[in-house]
Amino acid sequence: MSPPPVPTPALSYAVHTAGGPGLHKTSVMVMGERDVLLVDGQFTLAEQHRVVAGLLDSGRRLTTVFVGTPDPDCWLGLEVVRDAFPGARFVAPPGTADRIAAGAERHRAAWRNLGANLAGSVVVPEPLAGSALELEGRVFEVRGGVPSDPELTPRTQYLWQPEDRALIGGAPLSAGLHPWTAAAPSPAARAAWDAVLAEAETLDAAFVVPGHRAPDTATDPSVIAFTRAYLAAFGEEAERARDADALKEAMLRRFPGLDGLLGLDLGARAAVGVPVRTG
Repeated sequence: MSPPPVPTPALSYAVHTAGGPGLHKTSVMVMGERDVLLVDGQFTLAEQHRVVAGLLDSGRRLTTVFVGTPDPDCWLGLEVVRDAFPGARFVAPPGTADRIAAGAERHRAAWRNLGANLAGSVVVPEPLAGSALELEGRVFEVRGGVPSDPELTPRTQYLWQPEDRALIGGAPLSAGLHPWTAAAPSPAARAAWDAVLAEAETLDAAFVVPGHRAPDTATDPSVIAFTRAYLAAFGEEAERARDADALKEAMLRRFPGLDGLLGLDLGARAAVGVPVRTG
């Protein structure tokens, strides 16, 4: 008779949410008995130091840092993590890793106004082999993406942990903020984004962390519902808006009190055909 299977230890999750200067970026510490997985870095050195403090306080060994999107708020501060945990691996989906490598110095130059809060060097993650990573026997699947759109794919991927029903959302999800619609300026791109979220809803997640969130917002499936509702409203208003200002005004009426106004401004301009740089 074979011995009974050894139960896999439970994981715990801690979410760090940056303030406005850190673009409201989330980082998630996934902790096992001995090791910890970090999902996404931070934009500024100050916010990245706060995440490292949490990692050190956990008393666990950081084995892997997963970078979910090529946007600089996910990785620009990672030198702090590298210096504190020189043995950690830094990985990203191949398309994301390639874009970070290609745009790293351009992004550093673009954000030099951060001054002392800007990292002095860039940590470029290695391409993830396969479509999953593991922490103490638990598998995290890389899901989402739009195969027909190599530009949109890196901004619509997320991690899924089936046993915990945990969805760590990266760029496709926002809470309490205007989502970054500039990356999906066309109706077709927004429809593809929404299709990724519709599939994510079928997972019946219990724990959902958006890539960006306002303080004290939910970490449950309402995050997916909010982002989908926002995308639908944005599409409706974009069809009838005469210009970017009209689109912004309409979205402010429909979603009053949201932060992330830079995202709304750039998204409205992109939707009406004004060129904007999104990454």
